[in-house]
Amino acid sequence: MVNCKSKKGNKFTLADFRKNEDRNAHTLNGVEVVRKFGTKSDLKEMLAIQDRHEKSDRGILQPDYKRRYELHSKYFQCFFKTPH
Repeated sequence: MVNCKSKKGNKFTLADFRKNEDRNAHTLNGVEVVRKFGTKSDLKEMLAIQDRHEKSDRGILQPDYKRRYELHSKYFQCFFKTPH
């Protein structure tokens, strides 16, 4: 079970998430969702994925895509479980 407590001062909202999705900013959303609800370890991992994605000329690589999805899915549910 994930602790869905939002980090103090983090203003990222579901509306922000949806705007980013419209722009296909999926990795940014992953980072922001983990930054808002996740652990330091998960955030470090997501930032590394973001860094590799931004440096790649082929887009996000399959192992990173899978892990980004896992981390995103782990915390995205928190938008619906807690006031934020």
